[in-house]
Amino acid sequence: MRLRLLVLAVALCGGKAAGAPVDVEITFSSLGADISATLRYAAILQGKSLVAETELPSSLPAWKLSLNPGEYTVVCGAEKHANKSMSLILQDGKPQRVRCDLLPLVAVKGRLLSKRDGKPLVGGKVEPSFLALRELPFESEMLERHLRLKHQGVSGTEGHFALGLLPGDRVTLVARAPEHAMEVIGPLVVSSEGIELGDVALEGGASVRVRVEPWGKELTQEKWWVELVPPGEPREDTPRLLDPKSVSMALLSKPLGEDGTVLFASVPSGTYWALLSTLPESVLRRSRGRIPQGMTYRPSHSTPPFIVAPSSFQEVVLTPTRWEVTVKVSGLDKARCSDFEPWAFSSRFHYRVAGTWQSASACEFAVLLEASGPWVLGLRRREGAGESLVPLKTVHMPEGAGKKDIQLAAAVRPVNGQVVDVNGNPVFFAEVRLSNSQSCSGSGFSWRGKTDANGRFSCPAAPEGPLVAWAYRLDLGWAIEEQVVDSSLILRLSPGKKVSLRVVDEEGNPVGAQLQFSPKGAEGLTVGVLDEKGEAVIPNMPDVDGSLLVALLTSEAHAKSLGHFKIFLPGEKRGFLGVFQASSAATVAWSPERLPEGGVFCTLETENGALLGTDPFEVLTFGADATTAGRISKRWERVAPGRFRPVVTDEACKPVWRGKWFVVGPGETRELREKPVSP
Repeated sequence: MRLRLLVLAVALCGGKAAGAPVDVEITFSSLGADISATLRYAAILQGKSLVAETELPSSLPAWKLSLNPGEYTVVCGAEKHANKSMSLILQDGKPQRVRCDLLPLVAVKGRLLSKRDGKPLVGGKVEPSFLALRELPFESEMLERHLRLKHQGVSGTEGHFALGLLPGDRVTLVARAPEHAMEVIGPLVVSSEGIELGDVALEGGASVRVRVEPWGKELTQEKWWVELVPPGEPREDTPRLLDPKSVSMALLSKPLGEDGTVLFASVPSGTYWALLSTLPESVLRRSRGRIPQGMTYRPSHSTPPFIVAPSSFQEVVLTPTRWEVTVKVSGLDKARCSDFEPWAFSSRFHYRVAGTWQSASACEFAVLLEASGPWVLGLRRREGAGESLVPLKTVHMPEGAGKKDIQLAAAVRPVNGQVVDVNGNPVFFAEVRLSNSQSCSGSGFSWRGKTDANGRFSCPAAPEGPLVAWAYRLDLGWAIEEQVVDSSLILRLSPGKKVSLRVVDEEGNPVGAQLQFSPKGAEGLTVGVLDEKGEAVIPNMPDVDGSLLVALLTSEAHAKSLGHFKIFLPGEKRGFLGVFQASSAATVAWSPERLPEGGVFCTLETENGALLGTDPFEVLTFGADATTAGRISKRWERVAPGRFRPVVTDEACKPVWRGKWFVVGPGETRELREKPVSP
């Protein structure tokens, strides 16, 4: 959102100031002319902390104050003028005179009318969405009052209103009046002459009470919100902060009351569904869709769609899905239960919850499942610095609430082995991978570890059935066993093929990166890093099909926001792979809502056939699943620009549906709207 009147252009480090105070004088002008006759505002920030602020009446030509030496940001503005921010560096003993040269605002005009009878609405308000939602750059009642003075239009006796905005700004407006429904207008682009909106007719506002049943105090122990979600998709070409649907959801959002009810007024007519969520749109707007630090995401609950008529009142009931599940585990010695930690995972919401053992005398654990759909139940075993997650059973939970008992059999075994070289000598510090065939599924198994000084490794828990075992060391080679059923095995390394590549940035400078090879059954196998020249020679690449991920994880690459990229590497490919250019990263978001039959995983396919985000390392590299509550949603960040298409795969990473190709450029954000269908 390019509102120059608000955005703080400089983020400065605070640090402790030292030395004698410095005298500072702040004056105001507009296009070189003195504007001391207007009401002016100024604030001093250090980092993100407010140090001082003031409103200057016309009787005071300048703001004079003393500050300790250090780095600051000055935020200043005036009536009928835009705000701006400037860097201020104060040195010991050197007074500073700062002039805020401000740009004048242009008028956005219109008239508020009642849609019912066409009469003017008196006392209505029209303001930018950032003011309606109090999305300010820093907390300050004085700043908010100053911004409303300039950017809020109040309708008079004939319904006319006017507010000021800066030419060139993109803005979404919110119009409201007593006993009438709010109206979201835009996004608009402010011209150099301002905007004439004409008549803005508001219909009678509806009231909606949302009642949560069954309601219990456990729903108020954490922060839960209720929000009304209008139909339709967000606009593809509109940033989240300006999107009308996002603005409406954030305005129609309230914390869950102590009695389990929430009342909304001034609701526009239309079709809605009510959502109970721990991450409301008002929070996600500010965090760009990510989970803010200190907050907890839990699966959300919603009502079916319902229709709201103008000036109506209705009550809807929202029923949370809350199953208190008791899982009785057979096939596991009771004395060994405490060696494991129970867990449950929802692939629909990308959400894992821990279970708790009920007693020391029985293999029985309890877990709370707060979403319908498939849940994977499993056990985790920790050993040293490593851990092993073993999925045991997938259960499908219906909507509703209550208690359920589930029986499952724990077919768990340890897997031990040794890695040796071609002469049979033990190989220390070799990478080892164990997995089953469901590598793209939440019910898949994957374990990774390192060999000790004697070349031995130990996986504390693995499921029964065939496994794929990999071993690799960059200087010695690789080994694979595709049908592991024994609990003890020997993996003998053999030399691989030699490949090399070079990576540079857009200026031709070398780039550092980590290289991860992902053949089936060994996703995320580390095979090398780029050196100071941006080059890498891999002497023993496995002779199998796979994808080479060039993960630009260095601080320099991150500072330039360069995108990670992936190369499909056939087993027969050898030699120099080429020179690759790392470009400014792009972002792709996709909310398919539902998956076709047989689909369990969403990914992006590149032109060379590689899939982005098919293992835990890649999910972290490209960004975790988006947190759009109540919907299947994916978000890929720091993606190298290029041509992609959305893909849905089965549990073994085999595509079951492919979408249309699209292009995303450097630094762009692309919101996909395509909906997958069953094959």
